[in-house]
Formats: sequence, C-alpha cells, structure tokens
Amino acid sequence: MFMFIILILFFQTVATACPNGWVGHNGSCFLFSHDREDWTGAYEMCRIMKAQLVEIHSSIENDFLHEQTKSSGKNHWISLSDVSEEGSWTWMTSLTTVGDYMNWYPNEPSTTNSLNEPENCAVLYTSGQWNDAVCSEQNYYICEIIKDEGQIIG
Repeated sequence: MFMFIILILFFQTVATACPNGWVGHNGSCFLFSHDREDWTGAYEMCRIMKAQLVEIHSSIENDFLHEQTKSSGKNHWISLSDVSEEGSWTWMTSLTTVGDYMNWYPNEPSTTNSLNEPENCAVLYTSGQWNDAVCSEQNYYICEIIKDEGQIIG
C-alpha cells in the first residue's frame, strides 16, 4: 500500500511539472522567449508550443511576470489587443475584454506612436506596466500553459 501511494504521488508530480525552460507559478507554466517576433508571430509561436500568449488577470500574476522580466531590459508581448475595435482592449486568446485588472503605463494606451502608426498590441514593459505598441515591432514574448488544463507532461 505504501509503495502504491508513493507511485501515485510521483505520477501526480510528473504530470503537473513544467516543461524544461518553463517557470511555474500559481497553477501555470511560463516561457520567457529568447527570440523576438512581431505580435502575430509571438501568438503563433506560443500556439506551436501548445501554449497561449499570456493573459494577465491579477496584480499577483503581473508582479510575478515583472519580477521575471525586469532585469532583462526587454519588453514582452502579451495577448492584449484592440485590433478588432479601436479602444476596446481584448485578450485575444480567450476573446474576453480586459476586466477589472489593468496596469497601463501613465497616459497609455494611446492610439498611435510618434510616426502616426497604429498601436494595437500590448507589451509588458520592464517597469511591469503595459503599453500599446505597433504590432509589427519585434519584441520578446511570454507564453503560458495553465496546468489545470492537463496539458503539462514532465
């Protein structure tokens, strides 16, 4: 009986571990990319890895992501976009509008940049705040796998 319990605990641990190179936090696994993509490329790269471009729904999650990215000096794409309707920010993976939690940089989101190019995709700044950016910019990105969905195999 004791050996049976040990085996069950072992397989539960293996089944919920994050893949190599991913960081676990609060029921999810996160991959902080080492390459840069435009927003669409980042979205697709996450899908290829059977993950999603990260959605941020709480200050706890945002603080964790900020801690992981702040020393890199790199902005990271998140799943937020208003490409469908200007000013209506939507998490494009779940197709839900941004909820109660938002962490925009002061005076953001704006409509265009200094070159009058539309800014329809969001990045997580190294400050931990969000900014809208031109979707064709090359940025790093964060993919997320939610462990509770049973996608993780260790």
